[in-house]
Parts: sequence; structure tokens; C-alpha cells
Amino acid sequence: STSGSSSGELQAPAAPPPARRRGRSHRQRGRKWRRRLAGQTDSLCWKDPTVLPFMRWVRRGGLSRHAAPFEMAVFADTGRGCRATRTLKPGDVVVSVPEALLITAETVRASALGALMPSSDGRFSDMFVIAVFLLVERARGEASKWAPYLRTLPTTYSTPAFFSEQELRLLPEDLQAHVQAQAREVAEQFSLFQSLVPAMRDLNLPLPDDATVFNDWKWAWFSVATRCVSLHNTKTAAASSSSNTAAAGGGDTMSGGSRSGIQRPTHVAVAPLLDVLNHHPAVSVHGGFNPHKRCYEIVTDTPCRRGSQLFICYGPHDSETLLVEYGFVPPSNPNDVFAFELAQLRSYLTTPEKRQRPACAQHVVSDVGAKKLAWMEAHGLTDGLTCTAAGPTWRLMVCMRALHQSMQEPPSKWNMVFEGEMLSAASEESSLCHLIIAHAQALRRCSDQLKALKSKGVPRNYHVVMIEQLLQNRIELLRASGKACVRTISELSHPPCESHGLHALFA
Repeated sequence: STSGSSSGELQAPAAPPPARRRGRSHRQRGRKWRRRLAGQTDSLCWKDPTVLPFMRWVRRGGLSRHAAPFEMAVFADTGRGCRATRTLKPGDVVVSVPEALLITAETVRASALGALMPSSDGRFSDMFVIAVFLLVERARGEASKWAPYLRTLPTTYSTPAFFSEQELRLLPEDLQAHVQAQAREVAEQFSLFQSLVPAMRDLNLPLPDDATVFNDWKWAWFSVATRCVSLHNTKTAAASSSSNTAAAGGGDTMSGGSRSGIQRPTHVAVAPLLDVLNHHPAVSVHGGFNPHKRCYEIVTDTPCRRGSQLFICYGPHDSETLLVEYGFVPPSNPNDVFAFELAQLRSYLTTPEKRQRPACAQHVVSDVGAKKLAWMEAHGLTDGLTCTAAGPTWRLMVCMRALHQSMQEPPSKWNMVFEGEMLSAASEESSLCHLIIAHAQALRRCSDQLKALKSKGVPRNYHVVMIEQLLQNRIELLRASGKACVRTISELSHPPCESHGLHALFA
């Protein structure tokens, strides 16, 4: 018989203790938190029919309950994003995606499809291989293992590759060259994909309809391009408020303000769930593949309060790169740069027209011949001539000093120029004055473009709003950089440069 039982019958298990009731303070805090969220966000779990099946799918794929301390929500300022479900401190894991959920080139090459794109063939980048995989899996429909994830992806993207012809013509001219280069890349990759189609048909792999195949390819390519992550360990730091500029006494910034796009990593993956986190330039994170846990992790260096939107940083990208590569433009991006063309700087310096020039810039530089240009090209001073909100970069200032330097000067003086040294207060003032006029001219062009855009009567859809924001960001940057140049001249000038009338250019 059971110990303690006189009748010999089995005793029923003891009833569990009653659940501990939460106190009034706990309930009040919960109501206060929910009221604070009301009007700011709206949970997608009950609004979007694709979210709950997707979350169940990632749980089945090995995502632990604590590996993603956020929920998908809609925000008034950014649209779809993620809301932190607990307060995160520096060093906390933002998201941890199991290896089984990662889409990598190795994942694809382990299949019959991957055999058509061997790693030994240099034509097939990781991005290309994953794009082909997404295209095939999308064509499978609900039969695809990845269907719950594919249903959450946008059906189109807001990058300029999806702009109408009218919208493309509204872009600044310098940005149109970037967009055209990207379009050529997408077309070349599409031709490579078409070369695989006969072999894919032999394997009875599903393919999109011929009538829509190019649009489907664009969707697949940008599904990878806008959300892939590097499998190598990376760190994306928040933008510094004191950019390294010549006016601030620092070095060059960014990569010279190149408009050729981002340098994509070679070993990439698409990580479901991670790609719903939005970008913010003030956030610092680091991440990569954790070989011990066999997952892709992102760790935050920036605290985030419970209930607020949880951000990561895609990298120190300027607004042009974010528009072309990702399809959005943040307001007042601290990573923005503005690139000057050497031809524009030369045209002002060599023109005999002196009207509207300040007194410090009345000298006309005529010694900008082939010999000087050859020297500047040899020293990398013909491109990457940029400024930031803190002022001109080191390279731009060296270029301006070189333009003002006579070729008759001894080599020691030219070495000083190349090393970024100021030759004299007078020559520095003249270089800065000419640069200020270049700022003012660029500012006027951007302002005119923005006014023309608003007066053309173009429907203000999201694409047009992004172009307006891009121009507004440029205007703010040029004003800030121009004011930094004026402040530098004020420190050099005797009397101060208020008499030159330069402050009024950036009012």
C-alpha cells in the first residue's frame, strides 16, 4: 500500500498551490505601458495574416523564445518594424537566427539547383546563387519549405530600379549615373540567369512565366540585395557627431564620397526574421555567424527601452546609397556626404568673371594646366572631393590648395600641399573662399531642383517623397559645411570675414 494510506487506495495528487495574483501596482504599470503604446504602434500579429504562420515557422526551425526580444509592429514614422518586448542593454543579443533558417550559397549548392552554379565558377556570386534559389522557391508556391518566409517579403521594392521613367527623371543627375550602373548590373545578372534556364528545365525545376520573368528576377535580386548580411563578423558603429574633416582638423571621411554604390561582401546569407529590423544611423551593433551556437547573431551596443522601436544599423551609408541600394531616405542622415566635381571647381577658378566674388577670392587662378592636373591625378586628387556636415574633407581641401598653388613653386612646397599642410593664412583664406562659392552654387542648384520638383505637379507618392527628402538632406549638409568653412575663415581673417558677406550665403 501507499505510504501514509490506511485504506490501501492510491491517493490523488495534491492540488497545485493557487496562482499568485499580481498586485495593483503591476496592473497599473501594465495599463500605463499599453496606453503609451496606443497610437504609436499597432501589432502586426493580428493585422497581417502572414505574420503568425511565419513566427510559428521560425519557432519550428529552432528559434528559441528568447532569441528575438521583439514583435513585429507598424510605426507611424517608419511603417513596418519591430517593437522591443523587453529593455535591451549594450551587449544584449538583438536576434539569433539558427543555422537551419539561413539561406546561404552553401544551402543552395547542396541541392540539384546548386549543382548548376558551382563555387569554382567565378561568375556565380553568393548573391546571384541565393537570388536564383528565391526565384525557384517562389515559383513552387505553397509546396516550398520556405513559403511562410517568402509570403512575408514585399512583392515590389522602393529602390529606383522600380521607379517609373517619369520618377527616374526627377533624380539628381549625379545619382542617375549610379542608378544606371545598378540597372546594368541587374541586366547582366539576368542574362546569366537565362543561360541556366535550359538546364533548369531539364531538372524539372519550377520557373516563373516568360512574360514576367524579368520582373520576377528583379524581385529576387533586390530581395537579396536589400536584406543580405555578411557571414563574417562585422561592426556597424553609430555616426559620430564630429566627422573627420579638414575644417575640423581631421582626416578623410567615408570612401571619398563615391557614388558607385556599396562594396558588397562576398560571403552573404539571407536571415529570416533579422531582415524585419529597420535601420537607424545612430545605432551601433556588431554581428556575425557564431560557430559555437551555430547561429547568426546581432548584438547591440546601444540601449533600447521596452516598447520602443528596435533598430539595427546597416552600415555608415549616405542617403544616396540608402536610396539606391535599400529604397529609403532617412531625414538628417549624419553619414551624408556631398561630392564636388573637379570640372566644376576648375570652371569657377579659371573664369575671368569676378562678380559676386568676395574680396578674398578676387584673385583668378589661371595656372590649372595639364601639368598640374597630371600631378593631381597621380596623387588621387581628381575624385572623391567631398564635404560632410562638419566641413570639407581632407582630400577636398588638399585639392583646393593644389588648384591655388603655382607650378613654379619648389617641390618642398608641393610636398607640403600633398601632406595637407596650410602654406599661409592668405592662400588658405583664398582656397576656402573659392570653396564657399562652390558650396553656394551647389546649394542654389539643390534648392532650385527641390522647388521645381514641388511645382511640377507630380503625384507625391513614396518615390517622390524620397527624392524630396534626398534634396532636403543635401541642402542641410551644404549649409552646415559652408558655415564650417566661414567659421574657419573667421579665425584666419584680419579683419573677420563678416565684411566679406559670406555668412549671408548660408542663411
